[in-house]
Amino acid sequence: LNSTLIRYRSMMDRDIPSMLFQDRIPYHCHRVDPLSMDGNNFEAFSFVHQKRNILDSLKFDQNASYSESLLMSMLKQTQVILTKDFMLWNMDHVWKVLNGPLWSEHNLSVALNKTKFVKRLLQYLKPSRQFFSQLKWHHSTIRHAQCACQLFRLLLSSDDGCKNVYFQELIAEIFDSLKDQIDANLRGKKASLAHTPFSRSSVRFTLSRVYLVLIGILSESPRGLHFFTVHQMQAFLFPLTRKEIYEQQLSKERRLGANDYLLRLLATNLDYTVCDDFRMLFSQWMASGSLFLRKCLIGHLDLLYRAQMARFDEWSMSVLAVLLKDQEQRLALTALKVLEKINLSQSMKNDAKSTQYLVDLISHQPNDSHIGVYGQFLFIKMLSTDQGFHFLHSTQWVHRKREEWMRIFHHRYTEMLETALVHSVSSTMPSSQSSLDDASEDGLAAAATAGNASTFIP
Repeated sequence: LNSTLIRYRSMMDRDIPSMLFQDRIPYHCHRVDPLSMDGNNFEAFSFVHQKRNILDSLKFDQNASYSESLLMSMLKQTQVILTKDFMLWNMDHVWKVLNGPLWSEHNLSVALNKTKFVKRLLQYLKPSRQFFSQLKWHHSTIRHAQCACQLFRLLLSSDDGCKNVYFQELIAEIFDSLKDQIDANLRGKKASLAHTPFSRSSVRFTLSRVYLVLIGILSESPRGLHFFTVHQMQAFLFPLTRKEIYEQQLSKERRLGANDYLLRLLATNLDYTVCDDFRMLFSQWMASGSLFLRKCLIGHLDLLYRAQMARFDEWSMSVLAVLLKDQEQRLALTALKVLEKINLSQSMKNDAKSTQYLVDLISHQPNDSHIGVYGQFLFIKMLSTDQGFHFLHSTQWVHRKREEWMRIFHHRYTEMLETALVHSVSSTMPSSQSSLDDASEDGLAAAATAGNASTFIP
């Protein structure tokens, strides 16, 4: 629906354009500057290879080439403008329209102002209607979810789309439903609204969980962030983990929180490249969330690194370095695993980048008080830099390790070396012994032939 490949592919290799795979790969331009976007602007997709710009230009030309009569014919094939019954809609044709001709501003204007295509789709998605939100989460209904995500990307790509009244009403309902469910979970009571798309059962078994993906799509562009500001979502989300501690009288070391199933999906769907507020929100939840939530967030940092998220090292290293000092050893070891993977993979690809990651980590002054011997690989790796050597020497880490070597580890190393030598010799003894036996038999036979066998036989 909105995987890291879809979200961050503008930073990856785009040699396979979406125009060739419109049935699978969703098109988007959410990285385009809204102040300069006029439909012909491809500056946000300026890549090293000119071929990629050409492919984007071909995509734009293809979308703009549809005549109004052809567009109306395609819209009729979807059945959306012919009937309100969503069970009769052809969602495959809906997907082709949303992922193709409507990315031309003229065609989108026709669909918005001359037909009920967009209006009926938005009304269908509203939680209060309980149409989309009550569909079962199943592979047969995934096309409905894909069309919902693509509709949000499409409307967020233009000012006219964002100004659509029905789009604004849908976003307001989603945010209000989320706030109501979170407050109800904190109080331990039922939600006050008649529709509950964010209840635990709805999120688990129905397409209601797609609303959290849609919230993530809103966070990908300045236009979408405007809706967060209007509905004051940052101010609402920021103190949630602390409210669990103060209002529910839960411990800071709690294993599970009342809203973890929602916060986990929110955190893994938000975009952290556009707005600093979401990086601060992530750090806040990492600092005061439950054990389950924090472990999930650490794993998501690993995913963001593998997705080559822009500006990853500007904030992730500080978060992971703080977690190395966490009193909960399981969290500290999970953070250690991610740090080791980052530094090991970078050292195989780019020595300069690997060194920079180590320097950023050293600047936060990590320690191994909670991770113990498990962190030796990472700390020894720090010794490869001047900053790391001076830092570890100033903290007496080098002195402690030297004493441990003299007291324990050199004996252990000697025993391991002797054991390895014994195994090596014992594994070659049978073949060597058989060779000696064969040689002895050959020698006795030769001596007997020469008449000197008595010299060798006692």
